[in-house]
Amino acid sequence: MGMNMALSVLMALVSATWAYADVVGPCAFIGSDIESCHIPEGTVSVGEGAFAGSSLKEIVIPEGVVSIGDYAFSGCRSLASVSLPSSLRVIGTGAFAGCESLEDVSVPDAVEMIGDSAFRGSGLMSFVPGPESKLRSIGAISFYGCDDLATVIFPSGLSHVGSGAFMGCGKLSTIILPGYLRELPDLLFAGDSLIAEISIPGSLLSVGDAAMDGCSGLRRIDAVTLDRVPEPGADVWHGVPAAGVNLYVSESAGQAFRADPQWGSFNVISGTTGVEDVMADSGSSCGLSVVASGSVFEIKASENIKLLRIYTVDGRLLLSASIGKAETSVSLPSGNAGVPLFVSALLENGQSVTTKVLLN
Repeated sequence: MGMNMALSVLMALVSATWAYADVVGPCAFIGSDIESCHIPEGTVSVGEGAFAGSSLKEIVIPEGVVSIGDYAFSGCRSLASVSLPSSLRVIGTGAFAGCESLEDVSVPDAVEMIGDSAFRGSGLMSFVPGPESKLRSIGAISFYGCDDLATVIFPSGLSHVGSGAFMGCGKLSTIILPGYLRELPDLLFAGDSLIAEISIPGSLLSVGDAAMDGCSGLRRIDAVTLDRVPEPGADVWHGVPAAGVNLYVSESAGQAFRADPQWGSFNVISGTTGVEDVMADSGSSCGLSVVASGSVFEIKASENIKLLRIYTVDGRLLLSASIGKAETSVSLPSGNAGVPLFVSALLENGQSVTTKVLLN
């Protein structure tokens, strides 16, 4: 029996089984030569290791599926296209680990938990959940070693991030932290040498051991929303050139930051955000130009803008809109004068670019 016929028989048997079951069974296609699969309607879960190590290139997961089991697609090195349903709530441990061809995944708003190592070593270029995302937890080393990951925007309701979640992401340069995060865990951004700036939300209470170890490109820390010094762990800023980093804090917290052995090693500047009227128009290196006038933003990108979002420095979403063109004008609600904002654009070519502005 030829390979194609064998696969046809296998799929026929599985389809017959699926007619009477609502799950893709554990290890159902582990190590198989299957390249494409559209899971049948009525399925509610994809079992542990279901397609692990297979030759899968594309997978369509239908509406109604609520969970993807541990290591379900782990080691699918050729997997380049994944369609996730809006019903999905859980992405299990190691679910897409080692999927090095997987560059883009739209995480549905209903997803509440991403497990440990879920996308470790994958080819993802950005992690930008939707504006209504219910994501609350990201597991340990979940994006560790994603060499092409350049932009991470955490949803505003995220409350837990595991140790080393974004460690070893060599291209990571843009981070927007959520307003409810209370801890930066151990090794969170360790080795991410392209991170130039980080804004710390007012909710933050502590920073774990070596959380920013090796972030040698860091030049600016915005901590103006903090009214107290977050407790630092051991070697938080090891490898960071402290003398060249400006730490912006509120007037009331300036003395406390200067007195702390770790935070005080930076150039602590109190009473200002350190943001000029407009920090934008960075040319081809950024691909995003922003001109602010009052509450109106004139925005121009190097490619058509697929999705535009504007956040406060503590991760609060102010605007989210599908654009479909390279130039646009948007207005923000009143009450944001003097507040640093992030303008983030997901371009149609898959690139994600972000810049910071300050409304007068």
